[in-house]
Amino acid sequence: MNKPVPFLIGIIVLFLAACGNSESQTEDVSMDNPPEQPTVETDPVQEQTIESIVYYYFIESDGSDLPTGSVVVLPDILTLAPTQSGITCVSDPSVNISSALRAMIDDPHNEWTSSDLEISDVTFSEGHAVVELQGEIFGAGDIVLIASRMQILLTVFADASVHTAAVTLNGECIGNIGISHESEAMPADYTYTRTDIEGFIADDDPETQ
Repeated sequence: MNKPVPFLIGIIVLFLAACGNSESQTEDVSMDNPPEQPTVETDPVQEQTIESIVYYYFIESDGSDLPTGSVVVLPDILTLAPTQSGITCVSDPSVNISSALRAMIDDPHNEWTSSDLEISDVTFSEGHAVVELQGEIFGAGDIVLIASRMQILLTVFADASVHTAAVTLNGECIGNIGISHESEAMPADYTYTRTDIEGFIADDDPETQ
């Protein structure tokens, strides 16, 4: 038997109303109650120590309570000690060495003087540094010149990456600064080792350097 038309119209109206309510409920759920996002676990941030470039400078000291790593060149008069430059280390040792030398040259405590000392070139490979300096260094006596060359070498080796180094000033070995006779001269390519530099600190006697 065929159903009355009004009955069919009523069914259709109810169906459409149900569909409308379903869409409305879906929108409410997505807007007001968004699905929870999965929690991503992260490792705690580790505090990193920022290393500062170290160089050597002249300090005033009576010989007591010297900083670690100090070198007494002339007791109570000439003493070298390591200090922080405030310049952050980078991944390239040649840049760090150059920055350390620049800070050393500009230090106001230097006992020697120079108006034109410059860093011509610094290279580094497999633990070996080659440093080329240009200019003149002046000091009141050979002992100050000896102290200046020690200061330069100590500054180069303050970088822990350096195991050996050849350092020249105007094409000559830095060790020739302050020598009293040509027979003491070293070749331009003379290589200093970390053991040599540690000997400076242990010995503290400039006459044996």
